[in-house]
Amino acid sequence: MKRALRTHLRDVLAIVALLAAALFATTVILINQRTSLPSWVPVIGTDRFELNADFSTAQAVTPGQGQSVDIAGIKVGEVTGVKLENGHAVVSMEVDNKYAPLIHEDSSLLLRPKTGLNDMVVEVDPGLQQSPRVQEGSTIPLASTQPQVN
Repeated sequence: MKRALRTHLRDVLAIVALLAAALFATTVILINQRTSLPSWVPVIGTDRFELNADFSTAQAVTPGQGQSVDIAGIKVGEVTGVKLENGHAVVSMEVDNKYAPLIHEDSSLLLRPKTGLNDMVVEVDPGLQQSPRVQEGSTIPLASTQPQVN
């Protein structure tokens, strides 16, 4: 075993170096793509507050493009999905846990363009502190949301 390791030491070191370079490259790519890993991933996983909102239209909302959820101009989360249910759009969002207690049941949401190319942002008016906090996984009703108006 020692003789085989000695004769192939360069090969073993090259394989270890390539694995380290691949791990580094993967990490850089995931960071630059703003990937948020689920909480079950050790050390780097994050637990986020899931929230849904009904909109009459979700034109130009594209999940995975870094479209943010903002409260008072501060990014508190990201848009994670859009689907069609009963003739209206349901936008799924993930909000950082430290900002989740700010959102109350009487909150209102507005789709706003961030750029001239209609990169959308979900603006959240968190509502009054007297009303109860919104529960994780709940849906903000259509009456409390407004789509982008051209």
